[in-house]
Amino acid sequence: MGWRQTLACGAFVSLASCAGPARVPEATDQCHYRVTLREGTGAVLDVDARCSGPEIASFALDSPGTAPFVRVWEGDTLLRAKDRSFQLEHAGRDVRIRYEVDLGEMGDEYQDFDIALHQSDAAGAAVVSPASTWLLLPEPLPAGLPVRVSVSVPQGSRFRTGLTPNGARSDSGAGEYALLAQEIPVATYSAFGDLKVDTLEFPPPISCGGARQAGCEHGTLEVVSLPRLEQSPEAHREYLAWVQRSASSVSKFWQGFPVPHAALFLIPVRNRDDVIFGKVLPASAPAIALLVGEEATQAELDDDWILVHELFHLGVPSFSGEGKWFDEGLATYYEPVIRARVGNKSEQEVWNEFAHQMWKGLDAMRSTGLEGTQDYDAVYWGGALVCLLADIEARRQSAGRFGLEDGLREVLRQGGQASDVWALSDVVKVVDRHLGAPILKRLNARYATRGSAVDLRRLLRDLGVSRSRSGIALIDAPDAQLRQWLVYPERAGRGSLSKAPGGASGLKLSPAR
Repeated sequence: MGWRQTLACGAFVSLASCAGPARVPEATDQCHYRVTLREGTGAVLDVDARCSGPEIASFALDSPGTAPFVRVWEGDTLLRAKDRSFQLEHAGRDVRIRYEVDLGEMGDEYQDFDIALHQSDAAGAAVVSPASTWLLLPEPLPAGLPVRVSVSVPQGSRFRTGLTPNGARSDSGAGEYALLAQEIPVATYSAFGDLKVDTLEFPPPISCGGARQAGCEHGTLEVVSLPRLEQSPEAHREYLAWVQRSASSVSKFWQGFPVPHAALFLIPVRNRDDVIFGKVLPASAPAIALLVGEEATQAELDDDWILVHELFHLGVPSFSGEGKWFDEGLATYYEPVIRARVGNKSEQEVWNEFAHQMWKGLDAMRSTGLEGTQDYDAVYWGGALVCLLADIEARRQSAGRFGLEDGLREVLRQGGQASDVWALSDVVKVVDRHLGAPILKRLNARYATRGSAVDLRRLLRDLGVSRSRSGIALIDAPDAQLRQWLVYPERAGRGSLSKAPGGASGLKLSPAR
């Protein structure tokens, strides 16, 4: 289960604001990186970088340990790295360096798509990495400074990225891309080399509001396959059909593809037959890196949950230094629900997963609160349990007509997608306003920064989820109708909720229509 990169000052830099010069950039202020993939074997980038406007004293590497693969010159002077930084001899408001990055050698050394991962065989070679690996960071960080990245590749090679295009690009991917300086440390995934590219189209994001403007004709997912994944045309069609189904199910949930454009990098892994791991990087536009077993069968792909989980993240804003539990909790809660709604899971399988996993968040919810826990499982499953509680309350108050998802769609409609940083409190306000009750506000106060117990056993019992060693059974119970509405909201209206004695929730069922 991949962590979506958290955006925060320090190790991770907020897209919205961060420590740096308070000076407002002028119209002519910018950094411009000219990136050229060198011809020949391997994957060496030659980069010319110039920054004008703010005072720049150095350029820094994003990842520790990568200095041996990078050489930097200021004029004719070769600069030496110190603590990941290359100090300039002539700091100023108009600085220029040139440098080379041996991404191929770096990828062979690390084989990690969060630094660099290099693959080659008889069909070709390619390297995938975050753009932050090869875009050196100007220091002090000039927040708000526009950055242009011009990329060129030799004939026969391709470049693909999640970065936002700044104008037209060629079929090879050569062209210009745009981001802000503070986005460089979380700049999204990119790949150079022998790449197979397919573009899938979906209904446009609901943030377009039905407008027929540029970028609102449809949502696109560019599927980039690295060498070794293409064992046969039939296998390629299977992979592509799986991606299409997964993205379509997420688009159905978000009532349109969540973002105007995203990229998906499929990275093959030898001697594996499953989907292994995935992660989203959101800046300046989102991309997903996904490790997929070379020997994955149609059945394994159909059983995958990771791609739906990562695609779901595209529809939720990024948070700066907070909200990891909410972000991951949402994707963990809704992934099985989304798959059930398109027929890839049964209702019983959804509740079996919840019943056997959500207890992992109970200790953190009772003691530190979810913001304070370092427990990986608690972040995901404690967050998912809070989302379940919110969804239950929303469905209860509306007799099933509205759920937490309706409030989330309103956030997305207002532009809150993965590449935008929101405060968690602002997401809470929009959701609660749309639902007409302070549902998330109360739950956030109760479980985010302080401890409060949850009686999960009673919650499941009231929903009619009977747990045993062999699994679970769905039985008649006070909130059994409510349980069905959580997974299949279209069934709402077949029963009406009433209050049971003592304040507990009960159901007064009317005949099914």
